[in-house]
Amino acid sequence: MTKRISNRLLAVLLLLAAVPVAAQAQQSRVRALEVGDTVRVITPDQGEGPFTGVLTAYEWQGLTVRQRGTGVERTIPFADVRGLARSLGVRREHTAWRGARMGAFSLGAAGLVSGPLIATSQSGDRWELAGTTALTAASGLVLGGAIGGALGWALAREEWQEFQTPAAAHVSVYPGGATIVGVSLRTR
Repeated sequence: MTKRISNRLLAVLLLLAAVPVAAQAQQSRVRALEVGDTVRVITPDQGEGPFTGVLTAYEWQGLTVRQRGTGVERTIPFADVRGLARSLGVRREHTAWRGARMGAFSLGAAGLVSGPLIATSQSGDRWELAGTTALTAASGLVLGGAIGGALGWALAREEWQEFQTPAAAHVSVYPGGATIVGVSLRTR
């Protein structure tokens, strides 16, 4: 009987461990930037905060972005781009699920730890230990998941997908007829 329970418990734990791996594989499929995407561009001369707006052109020499709020278009050469990210929008379901997992883990662990303390303080009978521990751990899982999910839903904010900046080609022509061509690759 205990072997069957331990096999089922192992199967459930393996399934729970596989869920984040599948989610990570889904996120790793990166969609390229397209005209119309909301982007955040970090440049050395931007002043306060990144330049955020709608991508209106993506050409070999740089990006053209129409800024949020003001509507001003700015062409930014790739050589000046220090950071580039695409908006994924406000994904309430995603943040609610993440909050539910964190809350369930936190309060479930607290229930698992406090269960034996509660059982031994209420009576000297050691047979109540397992039942009380399971009950407090399950209660912590449910309560933590509910609280974490509600907080995740309420506190959701815009998420950004970071991109590596593209390679920038530089061509310099000097009056003496010399031409210098260079490619700068940026790696993290």
